[in-house]
Amino acid sequence: MKAEKNFKAEENFYNHIKNMALINILMEVICDYYKCTERQLKSGRRNGNLVKARKMFYKVTTEEHGISLSEAGTFFGQDHVTVLHAKKTFKENTELQETIQTKYNDALPEIKIYVAEIKESANKVINLFKNK
Repeated sequence: MKAEKNFKAEENFYNHIKNMALINILMEVICDYYKCTERQLKSGRRNGNLVKARKMFYKVTTEEHGISLSEAGTFFGQDHVTVLHAKKTFKENTELQETIQTKYNDALPEIKIYVAEIKESANKVINLFKNK
């Protein structure tokens, strides 16, 4: 039972790291497309361009990459209901979708290496504690 909990916790940790790397890549592409900064996007400003960028972020992260509504909203300090509403009011922009997918596919090998390095480091730490 304890081993199962440890495995589940470790799996959740790796998924979280993968999601954060993905979120950073998506944020970069969306900010570039909408000509804004991450800081502007995270602000509470309701400029039309920023609203569209946030909606795009929510749609891509939740529908294309399986990130939960809550996790996507947390990035902007919003709850899952806000994310759900934003997704419902968003009209897809296929050109940006393709740009994001290309950028993600290009970065995927780096993400996998990064996750593998973190797993290796985590295993070393675990082994240090086991040997004590």
